[in-house]
Amino acid sequence: GIFNLLDVALIGYMLGTEEASVFVIVSLLTWLPTTVTYGFFEAMAKMTPNAVDEEDYALAGTYFNASVMLFTLAMVPIGLFWSFLTSQAFIWLGFDIETAELAQNYAYLQVGLEWITGIGYCVHLFLEIIGHEKYRTYANLLFGVGQTLGIVLQSLTGHNSLVYVGIFRNMFAGLHVIGSILIVVCLGWLKQYSTGIIVIPCKETSTFRAIFSAGCPMGVSYFLTYGEWELLALFAAALGPAETVTWAILGYLWSILKYISDGIADA
Repeated sequence: GIFNLLDVALIGYMLGTEEASVFVIVSLLTWLPTTVTYGFFEAMAKMTPNAVDEEDYALAGTYFNASVMLFTLAMVPIGLFWSFLTSQAFIWLGFDIETAELAQNYAYLQVGLEWITGIGYCVHLFLEIIGHEKYRTYANLLFGVGQTLGIVLQSLTGHNSLVYVGIFRNMFAGLHVIGSILIVVCLGWLKQYSTGIIVIPCKETSTFRAIFSAGCPMGVSYFLTYGEWELLALFAAALGPAETVTWAILGYLWSILKYISDGIADA
């Protein structure tokens, strides 16, 4: 929420309104279908506590494994789709060819960022489930700082390009996820779950089917819950770059209020 607002503001200030509009719309185009894949993480979050309560740590680890595998498989067609059709989508929305080409070049990087972000989300969600919710809070804060820092650092290279923004954001996201995994492994937080985490999918087909069958409807629910403002911002793209950025900012403000209310309710 807050870091999203800061990211759009920095890109608009350093690169211009057109680049900020491309940044927002490409993020929306890739995020909207990705929300459905987060249903696998939600299914994992529902099933894992029961396994932990029963001290079946191998099963809990398998739930984590299954959600990551299914998420990755689901991201393949999404990535291929936007890797070829982002420019056509921008032309359909009324943008010129030059802007559409810029969007296509940035989309390659944004798709990768969505996958890396999803893996990090699953890792930190699993840590929260097994009792390390404070670490997840700090990790999410560090992730937001890293993404914003990537925008600032690209300006220091002298290129001032949205593509370089994507490169730096992917680099920081990858380092963040790898660093998080290394930290929790060194701390031993995943030791008792490792048997399930490294399981070969074909050996636990029933677990994978359970995550898949529960994750599909949860994915639709996740889309309906978190995709409303994104859809509105996407429709606003037909009005022009400034309107797109405005709607995106309103969506980020709405998400901040929603996260605050969700946090109070969870507490």
